[in-house]
Amino acid sequence: MKKPWSISTTVRNPYRLRNFLRILRKLEGQPFNCENQINYQILLIQNKLYKPTELSKEQKNIFTI
Repeated sequence: MKKPWSISTTVRNPYRLRNFLRILRKLEGQPFNCENQINYQILLIQNKLYKPTELSKEQKNIFTI
């Protein structure tokens, strides 16, 4: 049986949640494992839906590209 993915309740803005789900759809049918959770986070960052904090100077330079 496939396990459903869970969305954090910290995203309270319904318009923001819609975009998070749009990105999540790219991983539809894949297992909810560490690798895909990392992939999901990367997709959110790449699509400017999430901005990581506490980055090193090098990481900030990569993020702003």
